[in-house]
Amino acid sequence: MEVIPVINSETVSEAKRHLDILSPFVPHVSRVHFDVGIPPVSTIRIPLFPQIFSEYADRFSFELHCMVPEESFFSRAHSASGVKRVFYHLDEIHNMERFEFLMRSWRKRGIEVGVVVRSTDVLRDIILPKGIRSVLVLSVVPGRAGQKFQTRALKVISFLKEKYPRVILTVDGGITPVIAKKLFSLGVSRVTSAAYIWENKKPEEAYKKLTQI
Repeated sequence: MEVIPVINSETVSEAKRHLDILSPFVPHVSRVHFDVGIPPVSTIRIPLFPQIFSEYADRFSFELHCMVPEESFFSRAHSASGVKRVFYHLDEIHNMERFEFLMRSWRKRGIEVGVVVRSTDVLRDIILPKGIRSVLVLSVVPGRAGQKFQTRALKVISFLKEKYPRVILTVDGGITPVIAKKLFSLGVSRVTSAAYIWENKKPEEAYKKLTQI
């Protein structure tokens, strides 16, 4: 299972400190996940992300979980150096045709666009844009790290696996070894981890334990 460390920081210095901790993990960690938005999601202003990424783009690829309204989709900050994947919330897409056009244009520039589906979403309302290859299943309420995994996410995962079997799922929120093992049995190949890694006295050991699922 691929485990992608999450950085959900309140300051630029804190974000850089976490990246410095992850640097010795290379090449085991090649991708880092950043939460992007407004408080309580993150208090780092979006224009500052290029400043962070430019210093670490030679070591990591970045993906962004963009908890922003549709008018903030596809901003210049979301195509900063090192960013290879961005996720936007499905329920914030109001112009599907335009979204699909921009998604294709970004793919030509080497940036994959995925969508976020929440564990609270009504299953019949989950209709993915054409061409989507990656879906982030959010198994907690958007906000700070350390929340408990919501079991309803399992129904959403099963629904997506049946309706969109070719889409690669990433599960975000409340990941522990026990949860990761359950997700793996459902065919999930990627998870993100924030609290389980960063609240451990030995982050690298916590990371490795998840990857061994």
